[in-house]
Amino acid sequence: MSATAAAQVTIPKTGLFLQFATQADYENSEQNMLELLADSDGNDDVIVFVKDIKSLKVLPPNKRVNANDALRTKLAAVFGESNVVVKK
Repeated sequence: MSATAAAQVTIPKTGLFLQFATQADYENSEQNMLELLADSDGNDDVIVFVKDIKSLKVLPPNKRVNANDALRTKLAAVFGESNVVVKK
């Protein structure tokens, strides 16, 4: 991601935040993540952070979820407690 593209990204203050240690971790988990998110339809943004390359990605509006405790718990069981945060 270029510096210009990064400057244009508006990071939502609320939503479901998922963190992955590396780009490879994200790529290996992306399909599973999307399948888990598909069951939750709502108005909350999903924000993905890849730690090693400091990359932020806001999923498109059609991937928005209902960022509740049940979804957080389900995702945390797969991706780890410290990697899933819901901010309301």
